[in-house]
Amino acid sequence: MDPRLSVIIVTYNSENDIFYCLDSLFHYNDLPPGALQVIIVDNNSTHQAELFNRIAQRYAGNVECVANPTNAGYGQGNNVGLRRARADVVLIVNPDVRFIMPMFKEVTAEFARRPGLSEYGMKQMLSPTKASSNSFACTNMMNGYVATVLSALGTRLDWYWPRYMYFSGSCFFIRRPMFVDTGLFNEHVFMYGEEDYVHCRLGRRFGYHMHYNPHLRYIHLVGERKPDFAYERRVIDAVVTQGEYNNYPARLTVLNRLRSTRLQLWRASLKALFRHVDPALVAMLGEKRDYLKHRLNLSK
Repeated sequence: MDPRLSVIIVTYNSENDIFYCLDSLFHYNDLPPGALQVIIVDNNSTHQAELFNRIAQRYAGNVECVANPTNAGYGQGNNVGLRRARADVVLIVNPDVRFIMPMFKEVTAEFARRPGLSEYGMKQMLSPTKASSNSFACTNMMNGYVATVLSALGTRLDWYWPRYMYFSGSCFFIRRPMFVDTGLFNEHVFMYGEEDYVHCRLGRRFGYHMHYNPHLRYIHLVGERKPDFAYERRVIDAVVTQGEYNNYPARLTVLNRLRSTRLQLWRASLKALFRHVDPALVAMLGEKRDYLKHRLNLSK
């Protein structure tokens, strides 16, 4: 019997996270025996053999471990798992996700009920009681001022607009045959920007038939990330490249990101006057704005 759900988790030196993730996944699994396939794709971690041995001992053959010979990026690792998946519905999960309620039965039933449904997202939490602002966001192909405001309002009010909003890539369901038809993840980009890329390709090919359920929740342990311009620059470069693969001009992506950054900088600067924000955040956003302006001038 083929499973009803395949779960794919890409790991890379994720020993501190993956066991908590798997424990929560199996604890809240509400599918019958044999209906769940769990695949770990390890992108050539330092202690890969030890990791696989621990998984085998702990989960008694209920997890399939795949050794990726190289670390070719997040998308490539997920594609390796997707090619081994047997279920039509796939859950893409980061190792630092924790499940806090049953959801698999409800989601797979919704996919069965709606043949045109391509993606399914849930509400992301920072803790069992504190919501994240990253459940979904507006596409980078939207005016940056509008996208920033709509993303903030949408996540606060649980208002999701399928045509223009993509789910967080940390935990989302997808219909595998449709995803295969679009070419899977873009392996030309090592990391970042995958969500918008996937959302755009599915929408253009099959229509924007995505569903967001704010009543189903999971925790993503993003932690307190300090302002880091080098990280922001990598994200910008990846998002621009992902957009180009979807035939969206690089200059427009940069312009949209610049508009968004200007709005974020204005907000952070205002809050800094009342000492409600780290001055390092203001400085980083200033660097980010200047980098985007530089890229925009180069594209003229």
